[in-house]
Amino acid sequence: MVISTIIQAVCLIVIVVELLGLYRFFSGCKKVRCTVVSSKKVVKRRMECLTDEFYRTKVVFDINNENMNAILRTSTFCPIGQKIDCYYHKGKHIIFRKRDLRKNLNSSSLIMLSVSVLFVVLNSMFGITAIGHALVDNIIDILAWGLTIIFSLIGAFLITYSVYAFRAYRSKDVIKINAKVEDVIMKVSRDNENKQYTYYPIYSYTYKGFRHTVRSKIKHSSKPKKGSSVKVSLNTTKGNLVEFNDVGKSFAEGICLLIMSLCYIAVHWFLIIPI
Repeated sequence: MVISTIIQAVCLIVIVVELLGLYRFFSGCKKVRCTVVSSKKVVKRRMECLTDEFYRTKVVFDINNENMNAILRTSTFCPIGQKIDCYYHKGKHIIFRKRDLRKNLNSSSLIMLSVSVLFVVLNSMFGITAIGHALVDNIIDILAWGLTIIFSLIGAFLITYSVYAFRAYRSKDVIKINAKVEDVIMKVSRDNENKQYTYYPIYSYTYKGFRHTVRSKIKHSSKPKKGSSVKVSLNTTKGNLVEFNDVGKSFAEGICLLIMSLCYIAVHWFLIIPI
């Protein structure tokens, strides 16, 4: 009991400190109107694959009647003179857009804040005698039913996704056309200190006299050959590619999760309850 009280006190202190830190960060931010001066495309490659592609956009803005320069990373080209709403932090001297707010917050602080709030809430619940004893006495059933509900929802989602994908492939509006692998995007991740490479082809194809370039949503473990010709599915009504990753695997996983959930329900209601 004493240890729990001490930990809760520490968590409350952490919550106050982190909230004050967030308040100081947001209070130091000022909304500014930026004007684009230049926008230059940056392309990074590795092993003949595209690893990063963005625009290095230079902007100017006014702070206390003083003109300042900054560099933004944008996914699209910004013409000279375009206006962009950003936020400038006068203490850290950084500028960012609203969509990039999460990148400028300290991840460790957010994690500590979340864990502290969770502990305080749970500890407070267990501190109430009636609720605490009820949770402790039925903790296994609560966890089991919680996992059963989660597995059922995930299984239903995977099956629904697979059925939708199958119907989309068989739709009368979907046709097969020839496409060319224009480029390949390579993503690198680490698994047990080993580098894992995944590839996303960029297809180019011509439809109704217009040339389209689209990045595939399906990842490949081996690098597609650049310049090769492949068959892709195109929705003639929407004009986009029809792609679903591992439909058969998703359907099988959904069935397995539902079977696990049904087995627990059957065991609980037909074997445990009668006893």
